[in-house]
Amino acid sequence: MRYCQPSGRTYESFKLFIRLYTPASPYIIALGNLGIGILPHIIPFLLTTTIFSAGSACAYCSTRTPYGLALEGRAPRFLTKMTKTGTPVYCLGVALDWLISLTTAATVIDYIVICFTYICFYMAYKTQNFDRSRLTYVGRFQPISAYVGLVWMTCVVICYGYRSLNPFSATSFFIQYAMVHMASLIFCFWKYYKRTKTSQPYKVHLVWDAPWVATYEELLSEVEPLVGFLRDICNYFSLKAGGFWEEAES
Repeated sequence: MRYCQPSGRTYESFKLFIRLYTPASPYIIALGNLGIGILPHIIPFLLTTTIFSAGSACAYCSTRTPYGLALEGRAPRFLTKMTKTGTPVYCLGVALDWLISLTTAATVIDYIVICFTYICFYMAYKTQNFDRSRLTYVGRFQPISAYVGLVWMTCVVICYGYRSLNPFSATSFFIQYAMVHMASLIFCFWKYYKRTKTSQPYKVHLVWDAPWVATYEELLSEVEPLVGFLRDICNYFSLKAGGFWEEAES
């Protein structure tokens, strides 16, 4: 049996079809279809260890780089201080500060984009008189909460690096606002390179795409029923926790 997407692409496997927009590897699905029981559980474990290895390498490089600069006299001397185990403690603090600043700004920018996207979506279905009750998930207090979130997060991303302005520190200013500048440059580059255009509210495909979204949600609920947070985490790492959940539910 073939499963067809609206674009015309067909899939022989129902699992591949339903996993099209979900975080599942086609290799794991293929191994499961072949009846190899242990490999689909080993692969996520190996990927997890690879991620930890990459994180350790990044932490090592980010701490030893300022340490080497300090030894050459190109960075403050206090960065050469090390613990008994040979870890440059101040360099680690500097690297963590950089990482926290970048990830914080990236997270706030994500929420800004989410709020702005929802406001555009709200304007589209208001313009087209689209019934919001047809949606699988409906947000409360909209669009007021989206506007509040947009204004609040914008103020946060603008003002959270105020300490670098008085007194002005070029290094601190760059660290605090590097992600903001990077996100703006990437957005402008993509708009210019791809020549993308903003869709007008009355041109957004809400009515035509609604049946496809509803069908996808229905099929997904049959294959993956709604579960709790902990069980969802276990399922994500392909762990068999059936016995544990049966004992807990009983």
